[in-house]
Amino acid sequence: QLDEVMEIFRSTTHIKITKLRVRKISKIEEINFFLAFCPLIKQLEINELPKINVEFFLRSLLIQIRNRSKFQNLRLICIQLPTADDKMILKLNQMIQVENLLVDFKIKRIEEKIFVEWK
Repeated sequence: QLDEVMEIFRSTTHIKITKLRVRKISKIEEINFFLAFCPLIKQLEINELPKINVEFFLRSLLIQIRNRSKFQNLRLICIQLPTADDKMILKLNQMIQVENLLVDFKIKRIEEKIFVEWK
């Protein structure tokens, strides 16, 4: 199946997807796949991260975005996480600042969703 999907993406030269909502992510490589083939994505929403530490996931994704010019359009990540609380937001905020993953950013929580937005 993956070969078929890759072939579809290869045959499409101008993919104009700007918002991506993913139901479930098991590995960060799944997100890399979409970001590589849909470079215009500005908003990424993930509804479930089973078996993945949100801090590790966010750090890995932001490092890749920072280091790859082809991910420069992404400006918002939303992760739905039932365990999200204010303490987690503070921890993620500190991680982003200390590791200089983003410069001009906002992080907030609305119920079970964590939003990270930057310019």
